[in-house]
Amino acid sequence: SIAMVELRRACKIDDVVACFGEDFCVENQIEFIKLIENDLVLKKFPLPQNYLRRVLVAILDRCQDISDELGEALAATFQGVEEEEISYLSYRIMNHNIILRCYNRQNELGLRLWPAAEMVAAYVATENEKFENVNIIELGAGLGLIG
Repeated sequence: SIAMVELRRACKIDDVVACFGEDFCVENQIEFIKLIENDLVLKKFPLPQNYLRRVLVAILDRCQDISDELGEALAATFQGVEEEEISYLSYRIMNHNIILRCYNRQNELGLRLWPAAEMVAAYVATENEKFENVNIIELGAGLGLIG
């Protein structure tokens, strides 16, 4: 689902929540929690708990009825977490899964992969002969995918 792609990329919380539209019924909450729990990429490379917590709280804020699954998932984000040092974000470019490791994400601006970086990386991958023996520097590279 689009929400899972946005979640794996650790996009802005409003962007992840917007993928659900206005329908935050109990059934959709349960389905989303199951998607998170069963996602193979997230099992291997879990999201930072503080980020997942903020996503779940944003969903909770928009719900009239709250499922037990959503409540339990939110409670789990508080267990055993003092300060996370490393988190992993996954991206799919040119039919390749790319896993990027980042340190201590405290905001949604720095240390993230911007959509423009994904597009440039895809372009470089498809037009790689144009970039042979070329040096390029990207300033403000975020996670540095293009490098």
